[in-house]
Amino acid sequence: MKLKIFFYSFLFAVVPCFASLAHAQTFSVIHNFTGGADGAGPRTGVTINKGALYGTTFQGGSGNTGAIYQIKKNGDNWVTVPVFNFPADGSGGTSPWGRVLFGQDGHIYGTTYQGGPNNNGVVFSLTPPSSVCKTVNCQDFWKEQVLHSFGVFGDGQYPTGDLLWDQQGNIYGTTNSGGSSYDVGAVYEMTPSQNGWTESLAYAFGDRPDPWGPDSGVISDANGNLFGTSTNGGTNNTGTVFELKYVVGVGWTETTLYNFLNEDDAPGPSAVLSWMAPAICLAPPLLAITECETGQSLNSHRPAIPGRTNCSTRVRAPLVQ
Repeated sequence: MKLKIFFYSFLFAVVPCFASLAHAQTFSVIHNFTGGADGAGPRTGVTINKGALYGTTFQGGSGNTGAIYQIKKNGDNWVTVPVFNFPADGSGGTSPWGRVLFGQDGHIYGTTYQGGPNNNGVVFSLTPPSSVCKTVNCQDFWKEQVLHSFGVFGDGQYPTGDLLWDQQGNIYGTTNSGGSSYDVGAVYEMTPSQNGWTESLAYAFGDRPDPWGPDSGVISDANGNLFGTSTNGGTNNTGTVFELKYVVGVGWTETTLYNFLNEDDAPGPSAVLSWMAPAICLAPPLLAITECETGQSLNSHRPAIPGRTNCSTRVRAPLVQ
């Protein structure tokens, strides 16, 4: 099994490997954010669900505290529909930074960077309306529930990046602060039960050479191991690629797979990792790759099967420009 990892987050086009790369790609703007109910300042990509795009904005919305939007095709046009505006009082979280994730229950799951009782961010879910919304403004029909408010001491703070489901229905994410006394971030786990959700820290990063400041969430392999990046820390304090492996009787253990070197080595990675998918490659000069039509979040908990691909040589040239 070979893991191919990329760290750049600007994604413009993805084409099948069997298609001719000689065809010119087109670029179209399908929505300009207004700062109103549709939000403003998106910090991350989108999630595809049932043919529609869902995303988050760091600002905008009715309270300028962020929003969740939907963009879908209507004939030849794209239509943007506000899904949810975060409350101005911050009680439901403010400033979402990562993608949203759809659960098997049809609910939207995500995080906010700030807000909640400690202003350290929350994990939330949105329950869809019981009937199809037939108006332009559907946001009042989605109901928010805060699943966890991040605390002060001994908890992660300021969640960023995407969430991840595992096969048991647990959710994993990262915070770029909090955790240990070093205050350099953590990987947390959300466990469901009949009484709701319970949050615990899978791993709290410590003193260097531990990774510092994980920004982008984690992905998993078929064995349930978690992989992520940190913007700082490691032997050179220029970021790392790390793995968390669960050991029975011990818990989650961390291994640093790579320490970034200097400015020639693209230090400070802050974008989500991806498994290289078979039969998917990049049209130069693109800088990132991901599955875009699976019905799953771009950081899916069902990773593509690594190996069996010849795309790596097509990717490296743009990365070193």
